[in-house]
Parts: sequence; structure tokens; C-alpha cells
Amino acid sequence: MDDQGRKISEIHNKEYADAWALTGQLIASRDVRPNLDNLLRTYPRMYFPWMMILNKLLRVLGSPGNPDHWLDIQGYANLVWTELTASKPSSDDSST
Repeated sequence: MDDQGRKISEIHNKEYADAWALTGQLIASRDVRPNLDNLLRTYPRMYFPWMMILNKLLRVLGSPGNPDHWLDIQGYANLVWTELTASKPSSDDSST
């Protein structure tokens, strides 16, 4: 990475509280890994949205007033909701 790339990365990491580094540490941690492995076995298509929601939550630590983080979380949560509800038969009380 050149100097300009490093400067951009430093600014980005400061604004986002090193969210990707923290995300990687949490995913690899012994406390999270067994549950994550279970998630991957049970709902493999949830891994990416789960990881991105975690990353966006960690970004909030660096810039809590940035509404984009919350919009992104909503979008990734909607992916999971769509996946979970797509295979279920619709009923009148499914939204409660």
C-alpha cells in the first residue's frame, strides 16, 4: 500500500473505530466461534449479513451519529428476515 492509501486507511479506521479488525477478532474468539459455527451449519446464508451487522455495530462506536450505519444494519437485517420468512407459509398473524 502506498502512502496515500495508508493515509486513507488511517482516516477510515479512525472514523470507524477499526471495525474490521475488531470484527475479525470477535469472529475468531473462542467465546464466539462455537456459536458462529453452529449458525453456519444451521443457517449458512446468514453468515454474511451477521458479519456485516456486527461490523456496522462496531462502526457505530467510532461514529455514532452516522445514520448510514443504521441504514446498513436495517438492510442486512432485512436480508435475514426475507430469508427466514420466504419458506414459511403466510398467515394473518405472521407480522406479530
